[in-house]
Amino acid sequence: MTSVGPHTRVFIAVDFLSCMDDSVRVISFDEEGNVNLVQKTWDIDEFTDFSYRYLLNEWIGRDYQFVIGSNGICTENFFEDLPWQIGRKSYKTDHIYWWGEDLIKKIEKHRPDDEIIKGACPFVYTKEIYTRTDVEPYLQAIFLPKTDGVDDVEFPVSTQLNLDYEKRLRLQKTIFDLDWVDPLFICAPYDVEYYSDMLPRDRLFSLGEVREDNEWNDRLLSVIQHCDTLYFQMVSTPAVFASYVGKKVKFYDTDILHYEVDDCEEFYTLDKTKKSKIYLEFIEYINEVFETKSSDMDFWIRKFLSLDRIMTPEKLAEYVYESTRSPRLPVDSKRTGDIINMVYQADDILNKEQPLFPYLKHHVARFNRRPSDLAVYYFNLL
Repeated sequence: MTSVGPHTRVFIAVDFLSCMDDSVRVISFDEEGNVNLVQKTWDIDEFTDFSYRYLLNEWIGRDYQFVIGSNGICTENFFEDLPWQIGRKSYKTDHIYWWGEDLIKKIEKHRPDDEIIKGACPFVYTKEIYTRTDVEPYLQAIFLPKTDGVDDVEFPVSTQLNLDYEKRLRLQKTIFDLDWVDPLFICAPYDVEYYSDMLPRDRLFSLGEVREDNEWNDRLLSVIQHCDTLYFQMVSTPAVFASYVGKKVKFYDTDILHYEVDDCEEFYTLDKTKKSKIYLEFIEYINEVFETKSSDMDFWIRKFLSLDRIMTPEKLAEYVYESTRSPRLPVDSKRTGDIINMVYQADDILNKEQPLFPYLKHHVARFNRRPSDLAVYYFNLL
């Protein structure tokens, strides 16, 4: 299939039905920058989501079996005193790696006795950010609203995609009114069918079959690198990641997200009709900050990604080693006790320099503009 726009790039047409389930539609790029579907078995990490543990282990040079908390830029938690990650007493936070200052301060408030591991967002340790060759950014990515949680007992997050015909039409019109030429429509793997009759299916992709896919981060970074503009329905983890590497982000408005359960107190949602006035005001403010790259963007990137907690590989290895002597796994993990009770040896800690660390420090140093009083005000309430 040729590109929609005037570019000469092509989306490679292959008979995928013989080798994979076409409903998954996981994106990949070949060496020439053409878009393709992944044709391989999935490398799954039951210890964490979105390749995060893999990224940290690659940075420090060891395969430590530690858990990373289920966190990102969790907008459901904004202006909620109790974050959804600890909304159930049965879920412990100790011996788990957490990032994001807005989340960390809430966990510390409610779980002061837990031995949590606090560090920079694993994404900032992605080696390719600091070693990548220039890529022609000829595409635009539209990240689509997603289903998030289905009355999960452990994590009470529940946002559904509305089936209302008029709302679906409005979302479709909004997306087609955006300024794009060669679009990639990125959705959660379980939402492919929802969008298949709204958008061109041959341009509809996900980043992995499941969120535990070890190559999730690689694919997300590839999408970011190949795009000149990325669109989101609100500030989000990939929106902040894209801003961290200098990409242009824009936002669109939609009312497609909704909460199906009458009692909203038990669950966290992105349904705007269930959110407070200050929440809606903040979303409008923060979207503008990232879209215009105002001076406040530096402050929020540092806070959201915990950039003040970056460590050398030696320090990070030592810190993770000391903090995970008694590692635990999520309640629903099927891992065996033999893995949970791994014995770590002191000589497992690498004691060598990471040549990319100076590039990481140089990159982080860019985000040093003084924030406004409004930014500090919002963060204190967040």
